[in-house]
Amino acid sequence: MVESLNLKDSTGWRYSAWAALLISIMANFPVIDMVFHRVKEVEPNPRMQVHHLPELAFPGLLAQLLITFLFGYLLIRYLRNHQWNSRTDKDFQWTILLKVSGQFAIYFILMSGLILFTVHEVSWIISSVATRGLLVLISAIFLTNYMKIQSHREKIFRENEALKESNLQNQIEVLRNQLNPHFFFNTLNTLSYLISQDQAKSQLYLNKLSYVLRTSIELQQSDLILLTEEIKLAEAYFHLFSIRFGGNVMLVIHADDAGQYRVPPMTLQMLIENAIKHNVISTGQPLRIEIALDKGNKSLTISNNLQPKIDARGAGIGLKNLDERFRILAGRSPEISSKDGQFTVTIPLIST
Repeated sequence: MVESLNLKDSTGWRYSAWAALLISIMANFPVIDMVFHRVKEVEPNPRMQVHHLPELAFPGLLAQLLITFLFGYLLIRYLRNHQWNSRTDKDFQWTILLKVSGQFAIYFILMSGLILFTVHEVSWIISSVATRGLLVLISAIFLTNYMKIQSHREKIFRENEALKESNLQNQIEVLRNQLNPHFFFNTLNTLSYLISQDQAKSQLYLNKLSYVLRTSIELQQSDLILLTEEIKLAEAYFHLFSIRFGGNVMLVIHADDAGQYRVPPMTLQMLIENAIKHNVISTGQPLRIEIALDKGNKSLTISNNLQPKIDARGAGIGLKNLDERFRILAGRSPEISSKDGQFTVTIPLIST
C-alpha cells in the first residue's frame, strides 16, 4: 500500500531552509574542498606563501556559505509563492523574471565584493560566482517545481479520498431510502390496491418500481451521469408518488438540451423525495415540484411550494452529501434558499 507524502511543511520556512542549506553546500562544495586542501598545505610550513589563502580561509568560507544560503532561501520562498505557467499574465511573468534577476544581481555583487578584497583575478571571480549562482538558481527552480507537483498530487489524493468517502455515504443513504420499510410498505400497499382495481396501472407501477430500484443500484457505479438519464430516472421515481397521491402532487420539467450536462447520480431523486417527505400533500394543498434548466448559468433549479409538515424530521444527511459531492466534482456547492413560499435548490451542472 502506497502512503501519501507528508508535505505539511512544504510551503513553510523549514522546508525552504533545509533545501537552501543543501543547495548552498552543493554549490560551494569545490570551494570547501579547496579550503581544506590549502589548510593542509600550509600547516607543515607556516611560512609558506599562499596567495589565495585569505579568501579560502574558514571565515571567508562561512561568509560565502551564508550568502549562498540566504540567496537560495529567499529564491525558493519567492518562486514557491509566485507560480509561473502558460496561463500567467505576461506582465506578471516579467515581474517574476525581473525580481529573480535582481536577487541574482545582489548575490553576485555580495559574493564578488567579498572575494575581491583578497583575490584580484576578475575572470576567476566572475566564473566562480556566476557558476555557483546559476547552480543555486537552477536547483531552486527544480526544487520549487518538485514541491508544487507533490503538493498538487497530495491535493488530488485528498480530494479523491473525500470523494470516495462521500460516494460511499451517498450509496448507503440511497440504499437506506430504497430499502426503507416505510417506503416499501406504502409502495406494496399501493400496488396491492391497484392490482384489485386497475391491473393495467398496477403493471405500470410494478415496472416503474423495478426500473427505479435496478437503475438506482447500477448508477451508483458512476461519479457522473448525463442529465437526461437523471431526469428519466427522476420521472420514473416520481411516477410512484403520483400513483399514490394522484393529482395532489405535480412534477414540471423544463430541461431542453439536457444531454449537454452531467450531474452526480440520484441527485433529483433525493430532492424529489425530500420535497414529498417534508411537505403537506392534500387536495386543498397540492404540491408542485418544478425542475428548470438555466443554460446561461449552467445550473439546474429544483423548487417546490413550501407547506412544511409540523412533525417533519430529518437528519439533513442527503443535502449534506449532495453539497460535498458537488463541491468536489463541480468546484462549487448547491445554493439552497427558502423564501416567498418556495423552497429552492440550485445545483451547478458539469458540461459533457
